[in-house]
Amino acid sequence: MTALHGIGPWTADIYLLFCLGHGDAWPGGDLAVQEAMRIGLNLDARPTPKQATALAERWRPWRGAAAHLWWAYYHAVKRREGILPDNTARTESKAVRSVRAGAPPVQARVKPTGKPHATQRGQRKK
Repeated sequence: MTALHGIGPWTADIYLLFCLGHGDAWPGGDLAVQEAMRIGLNLDARPTPKQATALAERWRPWRGAAAHLWWAYYHAVKRREGILPDNTARTESKAVRSVRAGAPPVQARVKPTGKPHATQRGQRKK
């Protein structure tokens, strides 16, 4: 993939991990992963992509799962993804509250992809 113009190692690793589901894809160039490793492993500096990859060797063949854990750790430590300090409260504007109050409930638009494993009532597989 990296032979394509504009596709670098980070993009290729993220594509392998999220789109193709490779459990051992390791985004060593991801800044959040590097920063989480610096904090979590008590390193003096954020590791380079090469250093992060070397550190991740011990997690083979599940480096993709390790990356997810490092991202979650980063979000918790840096108080990202809606995690707020105890003394902080989010307030919505009056306009946002009125829109939410009048909005109809959201319903999922999921269509069945195929016949379920269980047969319909009254029909049995032979």
